[in-house]
Amino acid sequence: MYYIELIQRFWEYNDRSSVGATATAMYLFLLKNAFENERYDFSISDVTVSNKLSLTRKTVKVTKEKLQTMGLISFNNRNGVPCSYRLLLNYPLPKVQKNVELSTAVAKNIFNDRVETMSVMLTDNIPNYDVFLEYAGKLETYSSVLQPYIKEKYKLWIDNGWKNNFNRPITDWRASLKSAIPFLKESLQKSFLNERIPDIKHPRLTLKNTETKNDT
Repeated sequence: MYYIELIQRFWEYNDRSSVGATATAMYLFLLKNAFENERYDFSISDVTVSNKLSLTRKTVKVTKEKLQTMGLISFNNRNGVPCSYRLLLNYPLPKVQKNVELSTAVAKNIFNDRVETMSVMLTDNIPNYDVFLEYAGKLETYSSVLQPYIKEKYKLWIDNGWKNNFNRPITDWRASLKSAIPFLKESLQKSFLNERIPDIKHPRLTLKNTETKNDT
């Protein structure tokens, strides 16, 4: 019996047309029974198959019909007796569908179009500084003292290729700026706290002892 050859042929079939996990398990189980009986035709009940593979009897029925439709097996059901199976040997393999390969020129054009599209999107996404500052001024959390920090944030993003601190592209600069304002405020507060308070030197007061002279 060509047990190994049938296994190899089955996997070749599966590579060309996916059989499915349940059908694979059932076919290999039937193939194992055929090998043990040293016959391509044998009988086994649906109950036994159901118990061995932990499948419902309905699933067993549907799966063996699927295997027969694929041309891998044939079977015959008779009331009151186990189902008789026959493993088919030289069943036809599905035709391999050839993938249509794009020519190098076409692939290059598609790539260039995508790059150009991304460039346009990126350009449209980057505002000039006036627009950037104008939007910041509309936010409730904005304060005019934050303007130097906002300018610094804008320059940082520009210098970084319009990417944030995590080196990720900024796709919605308005949302990013709105989220950054609280952190800019925190930086401002820290800068105030870190400034040295100048020492104020008070003039020294010189106390002169005065003697009270009593005229005698």
